[in-house]
Amino acid sequence: MSVESTIDEAVSWLDVVGKEHGEKSVAYVSSVPVAMFPNRAEDSTRFGSLFFAPTDSQIPALISVLAKRGKPSLLVSGNCTPEIVSVLKQAVEEKGQGLVKLFSWVTQQVILQHPVRFLTLGSKRN
Repeated sequence: MSVESTIDEAVSWLDVVGKEHGEKSVAYVSSVPVAMFPNRAEDSTRFGSLFFAPTDSQIPALISVLAKRGKPSLLVSGNCTPEIVSVLKQAVEEKGQGLVKLFSWVTQQVILQHPVRFLTLGSKRN
């Protein structure tokens, strides 16, 4: 699986899954800088939200749970470390059941303005 990186590809994917699954059907999860986690010692960018940043071993479980919803999920790796991106890619391939899509970067506004997005995680403003 390749990581999709353009806004047009993300919008096209959202349009397609919107036709199949309806409005407010896509969960959106993005990365967040580790600086937002004052009690974490890692010197890298984590994946997830301010309140839930899964460890490398928890990422496959997160992907599995998202897929078990039976609805699509859009993940944005953003500025995660290559190691975390690798874990994300592998988890999406193995656990995503074709319902979880990983993008390297998409502007948040594009996703938040699309009618199929229903849940957002990862930004301190969400």
